[in-house]
Amino acid sequence: MTLKLKSADFRLRTRARSLSAPTQLAAKIFDAGRELLARETGSTRFRLIGIGVSALAPAQDADPADLVDQRGKRSAAAEHAVDRLREKFGHAAVVRGIALEEDNSE
Repeated sequence: MTLKLKSADFRLRTRARSLSAPTQLAAKIFDAGRELLARETGSTRFRLIGIGVSALAPAQDADPADLVDQRGKRSAAAEHAVDRLREKFGHAAVVRGIALEEDNSE
């Protein structure tokens, strides 16, 4: 995955990291991006922050079972359930309890 940062003075930074296994889970991608971003924060103000993924794999190869972290399977099931609800009732049907402030003027 790649983190792309553009500062207020239009300088571009990119940082990349490989995940240990393919994933379909937004939470894993977000967490990896947040870790990369934490290394770049300070007094710099950013006008653009983006996360991209690459080296895509077939869905059946994503999120293999983890014997150490049993919560992963439950988290995946919860995220897939939210995806199905949003598909049926719209994106605003389910929101996370802790989220970044969003502009809901759309």
